[in-house]
Amino acid sequence: AGYSAADARILARLAAEGAAVGFTKADTAAGVLVGVLKAYDLPVSEARHVMDVLFQTVNTGIITFEGLAGGLGKVLSSAAALDVPLEEVGAAIATMTLRGFTGAQAMTSLGRMMQTFIRPSQRAKDVAAGLGIELSATTIQSKGFIVTLQEMYEAAGRDVTKFSAMFDQIQATRGAVSLFADDGKMLTAVLRQMGMASAGAGAMAEAMEERAKSLKFQLGVLRSQALAVVVDALEPLMDGLAGVLGNMNNILAGRNSIVNYFADMRTLV
Repeated sequence: AGYSAADARILARLAAEGAAVGFTKADTAAGVLVGVLKAYDLPVSEARHVMDVLFQTVNTGIITFEGLAGGLGKVLSSAAALDVPLEEVGAAIATMTLRGFTGAQAMTSLGRMMQTFIRPSQRAKDVAAGLGIELSATTIQSKGFIVTLQEMYEAAGRDVTKFSAMFDQIQATRGAVSLFADDGKMLTAVLRQMGMASAGAGAMAEAMEERAKSLKFQLGVLRSQALAVVVDALEPLMDGLAGVLGNMNNILAGRNSIVNYFADMRTLV
């Protein structure tokens, strides 16, 4: 992807962490991480913040990390072209999912909304102009995406029919209307949460901590299975490890818990 060896290691580590927390494959996590960095022309130093924003979207909305990673490509090029911050992208997606959209529907709707400003029809431009709104990429770049949507909603007198008339495609209309179903209060609250994505340990670290609570038992099982594989692999060397095995047997005989056995075994290494 054109990264130095050091940067590649940083990205690989973050992708591995993201995959573990997001219950997905490392290449899926790496793909969305690199995709965002490339789309926004961000340095690797911003990679952890990118992952925090993605996980804040997952934590705040109703969408899986894998679902977000798989569909974000529908939005990235348009968002980057319009200079829409990733935080606003995440806030819009999260809000729509809270309104009942699936993750895929939310990302499709968001992409269509953005296309309204990149390639608006003459009809939509005329309707917007009649309300004092210019539908153009320049408007978004100068004012911001969510601010512009808010201005459109207010210019329409908070009338859903008039607001909807400024969008060409039904997916864009449905998405925009959902964002302002409560006059934009939920969207504003979610956007505030997105701005705190990297606060403290960061959204990804917080998600990892939550996942760990529910994964302790599974990790214990995996640790047991991993040890069994190691022991099987060492079986041909048993003669040379008789002393070590004797110590292991003594430890095992005095313990009722296999977990304590594993812990004690590590002190022998």
